Amino acid sequence: LPAAPALAFETFKDTNLGIEFRYPTGLQKSENKLYNVFLKDVIEPLEAVGIRVVDSGRSTLDDIGDAKAVAEKLVADSVPEKAPREILSAVSKTDDRGRRYDIIEYAYQWKFAPDLRAATGRTRFQLHNKAIVTVYKKKQYLVIASAEEQNWPSRGDGQLSLAVDTFKLLF
Repeated sequence: LPAAPALAFETFKDTNLGIEFRYPTGLQKSENKLYNVFLKDVIEPLEAVGIRVVDSGRSTLDDIGDAKAVAEKLVADSVPEKAPREILSAVSKTDDRGRRYDIIEYAYQWKFAPDLRAATGRTRFQLHNKAIVTVYKKKQYLVIASAEEQNWPSRGDGQLSLAVDTFKLLF
């Protein structure tokens, strides 16, 4: 049997945003009004990594609450209002400088936009997401990796989620 191709990863680094993370080779930069940086798969349009950095009145995530409270706020802010949803996990970690990061995994079901409905031949999808969020110096940093639920075990976990797992602030 021939050897399976090795997985390749690239590093994204933006010194203006002050962030760095790794992601699977093959994702392409795309425009998305919700994100500062949006990387998506050209074949599987729901497989993507989005990065959003916004001004915040908060000093830390503690201003929101514990990891569960942060997860509830993230899901409320990013999932369509009437979509069935589930928070799968919400945990906190700190970096070597004592900054808190919350890692949140959640899923929801929703409807395809007309163009994707035509391309996929389906009307609905179940999206699995893994996110990391932190607040530092009055800015909120959010990285979300997403894939359809049926693709998450092979493409999301360990590949797309690498962006979340390797995310770090540069300052």
